[in-house]
Amino acid sequence: MLLLLLAIPLGSRGPSPQEVYRESMKMHYGDVAPYFARAHSQYGQEIAVLHALNLKRGGYFVDMAANHPFFLSNTASLEAEYGWKGACIDAAMSSQRKFTNSNRTCNFRLSLAGIPRGPGGVPLTDPIIFRELEPQHNSADAWMHGLSSIVKSEGSPTCWGKGPGHHCMTVPELERRHIKTEHHRMVPRGIDAVLDEANAPRTIDYMSLDCEGHETIVLRGLERQVRALTIERPDAAARYILLHDRRMVFACEFWYGEQLWLSAQVVDALLKRGGNATLLCPDGINPLATPA
Repeated sequence: MLLLLLAIPLGSRGPSPQEVYRESMKMHYGDVAPYFARAHSQYGQEIAVLHALNLKRGGYFVDMAANHPFFLSNTASLEAEYGWKGACIDAAMSSQRKFTNSNRTCNFRLSLAGIPRGPGGVPLTDPIIFRELEPQHNSADAWMHGLSSIVKSEGSPTCWGKGPGHHCMTVPELERRHIKTEHHRMVPRGIDAVLDEANAPRTIDYMSLDCEGHETIVLRGLERQVRALTIERPDAAARYILLHDRRMVFACEFWYGEQLWLSAQVVDALLKRGGNATLLCPDGINPLATPA
């Protein structure tokens, strides 16, 4: 042990978590630095998906709760750099305006996709209140537009996160932060019906699923095959669907509880190429942050 300590120069620091992650990726997948330079996602989700799918070109994605054409988008780079097509789905009218006025080519669908169930598993198809949040442009709260979601009533708080990361904010609290709230009564629709309208194929290469706690509702109605999926902090019901009903494999976890799931076929192909699914995303760090 003493010899080992003497071998480390005094004052030197070990590699940062970001450097360790990038080096481990480099060993298995080559230099990923160019991909980080073009990433729009929050934690490098599209980079992990690309390498899981052997840098596939011309794939098809579904961006569920797409929110913004570029800001923290998991699919913008796939579309622009690798020629992917896809469906971008969101219930917020401001999202529809942003996608319409952008150069994104995905088929945007304004819809509240995913039918909730009542007692006994009976589908609930009555109108549901969807709260749309509109923070000031370029403010520190701009990310909160992504918290637009279903609420029980117009007076209910907006909540997000699970476990220790669970937070809630009342409508007056939102207004004090200059975040406008609009409420729309929308009829929920099955995700496959929405995808049929978008002419989506029966096999989806990548699905980005971040619906602020409603991921299970969407998964229950999804009949299409999915090769790769990212999902934020799935609950026990969502994990059961992915593992037992869809026979998908939990590959790894990004920062803040975002998870990557892959079909068994994708994992088999990855292993045959000498890849390692557990290295596709970092555990507990933000790989896009500048190394300290």
